[in-house]
Amino acid sequence: MEFAPSPNGFIVDTDLNFPSDDAQALILLLMCAGSRVRGISACAGNTFAEEALVNVAALCGLLQRWDVPLAAGAHHSRFSTRRDVALKDAAQGRLPFVGSHAKNVGPRFGPQAKRADDLCKKFHVYDSLSALLDRQPDPVDIICLGPLTNLSDTLAGASQLREKISSVWSMSGCLANSVEKPRFEFNVWYDPLSAAAVYRSGLPILLFSYDLTRRTRCSAALIEALTAKPSDGAGHLWCTDFLNLAVQHGPTMPLCDQLVAAAYLDPDIVLRRRPGSLLIECEDGDLLGFCREVPSSPFGLEIVTEVDTARLTDFFTSFLRLTGSHPRMGAVSQFLQGWLYSIDGGHHALDGDIVDLSGSMI
Repeated sequence: MEFAPSPNGFIVDTDLNFPSDDAQALILLLMCAGSRVRGISACAGNTFAEEALVNVAALCGLLQRWDVPLAAGAHHSRFSTRRDVALKDAAQGRLPFVGSHAKNVGPRFGPQAKRADDLCKKFHVYDSLSALLDRQPDPVDIICLGPLTNLSDTLAGASQLREKISSVWSMSGCLANSVEKPRFEFNVWYDPLSAAAVYRSGLPILLFSYDLTRRTRCSAALIEALTAKPSDGAGHLWCTDFLNLAVQHGPTMPLCDQLVAAAYLDPDIVLRRRPGSLLIECEDGDLLGFCREVPSSPFGLEIVTEVDTARLTDFFTSFLRLTGSHPRMGAVSQFLQGWLYSIDGGHHALDGDIVDLSGSMI
């Protein structure tokens, strides 16, 4: 099965926050793929879909990509029951992540709600990934950087939408796993029913698993290259977000969504892949969201098993050289500070300074 990027372009589905691998993946795709970016949809995960949509709009505006259509994701109320389970798991110390479940029961824009709404009105915003996909004249790829809720909803809708998907590139799933010592991957754990539906869909899916990202880590050479970052522009924004994330997760942090984006833009980064099939526990209980590989029909799923880490590092450094000459975008460090998220609920979108995307801070 071939997984060459579609000449018709792609749609990105993301639970964008800052700093995050989602942000770095989106910057790569927005700056390198030009008109091939057919749209971006916001999903719930690291944050609520409503907040992720504002984050996507802010990032696209900062990069001057006002041409990119956006799409809203599933309403936060959909995950109220799942939130109760997540908070119970977190209280028992079972999981290292809870995502938006650790926040309040819904988005908290507060007095900045109108400004957030005005920002989104600068874009063409569809009400769902399904609506955005339906407007595509030809089949496109879907790059899933977060939980698979939006794609599952799309597949459950009009049957003709399936024909508009060339392939799916997804960072999700965990292969080497056991019931005795279960490990959970966030994107599957957050919405296991949707992940199971997508994996069983029969669509061509190229999977970048938790296991692969644990073996594909940031190197000292990459950190050194990022420290000498461009003074401004998209490269500066990318480096700043990357280094902020490395402060949280350590200088040898796994490369996740950044890897998916780079591999999509340079498919030769992927050295080996094989067919596979994943089983996801979707019933209530301690193993809810547990995922492992099983020997059964692969349903069109291809699992990436090895990547060229040297080529990946070269891709990142080449990107920084190319973006160093991009036009000035304003105070990107203030942008990152003003739109910071943290999963403990201490910050949320629109805390602090707000960015006027015409170029000045207000």
